[in-house]
Amino acid sequence: MRPRIAIVGLVRGPDGTTGTWVAAQDATDPTALTYTTVQGDLSQAEDWWLHAHVAWPDWQGRGDAVRMTVEP
Repeated sequence: MRPRIAIVGLVRGPDGTTGTWVAAQDATDPTALTYTTVQGDLSQAEDWWLHAHVAWPDWQGRGDAVRMTVEP
């Protein structure tokens, strides 16, 4: 397995603000990512868009964008 440089979740909130969350490869599923939110991450109710970006020394790519709905 190649060493990872970064696994980053590109995030866009309901109001259009953007940010990044540094994720980790899931311990049981090598095709999944894990990120535990902290207070303030999901500061707005409505739809959030998440888009994974993975970078190795010799390759980088993005996963599919997914929508997550945060309820008030």
